[in-house]
Amino acid sequence: MQINVSIGENHRFELREALLVYGDRQKSFVTRHDVALQKDAPLTLGPAQPLTVAFVESLVRSLSGGLVAEVLPENILAKGDRMIVWWTPVRRRQMFYQNSEGKASELNGRVLPQPPLVWRVAA
Repeated sequence: MQINVSIGENHRFELREALLVYGDRQKSFVTRHDVALQKDAPLTLGPAQPLTVAFVESLVRSLSGGLVAEVLPENILAKGDRMIVWWTPVRRRQMFYQNSEGKASELNGRVLPQPPLVWRVAA
């Protein structure tokens, strides 16, 4: 059995791997399988392999077809596929504090100086 997908004149894709999604109403997981194609025989799936972050990132890159240029604000220090770092300058901000003993209640809601800060978010 031969399975091919043609897109345009310059691309010919062959079935090499399969992703199987298992799940219930709350959770799911995905396994990756190599596909064995044999002449005059049905295709077969190889043993399940767990997905790795590297595989998923590679898959996303190959499906995206290329990166689009971005113009970032001047306070962005670094940006990756799953991470961004930025800074905020010195400023005065309204601050909120809460703890079980109420020790900071006199500060709660007051406008206080805040130093320059570096922030990082990663997925």
